[in-house]
Amino acid sequence: MNPYAILGVSTNATDLEIKRAYRNLVKRYHPDRQSSEASHDQIAAINHAYDILSDPEKRAHYDRGISAIFFEPVEEDPVEVYKREFKRKRQERDRRAWEQERDRKNATYRVMRLAHIPITIFGVGLMLNDWLTHDGIKFFHIVMSFGAGYIWYQKERTDFAYKLSQYILFIFIITLLVTFS
Repeated sequence: MNPYAILGVSTNATDLEIKRAYRNLVKRYHPDRQSSEASHDQIAAINHAYDILSDPEKRAHYDRGISAIFFEPVEEDPVEVYKREFKRKRQERDRRAWEQERDRKNATYRVMRLAHIPITIFGVGLMLNDWLTHDGIKFFHIVMSFGAGYIWYQKERTDFAYKLSQYILFIFIITLLVTFS
């Protein structure tokens, strides 16, 4: 592991350039940022590289070729590894559950959308019957017809359209029970 490469500076970089590169990398890879790039291993390597290059004596030793003494294998805490893996698996499980719920709602909405075609026709038929028999058009027939027409027209599932489709289906079932009983 080359500390110059880790910090992204040349071998003849000044102390100011090394410090600037170190600060930029720490800001970018800090674990508290919660970014996908942030990693404990990267921060440890950056800190170790800065520790070598910021001390003139250690830097001189490294430049002369005695670099093996500076890089010892870094042992990672097993508890931290477990916590990180647990969080990753939980996020993956939550994402999968959310995607399954979204797919289920989309499939249900597609079926509901197709079911609203005959509901729209039935509602328009009821409104025409009300109009021709001079009973006056009933409010629920209008709501059912226009709501079903909207669902039939709305191709993408939104929360409003999904809830409206359930409400219209409920009105349709009640209207069928009242009309044919």
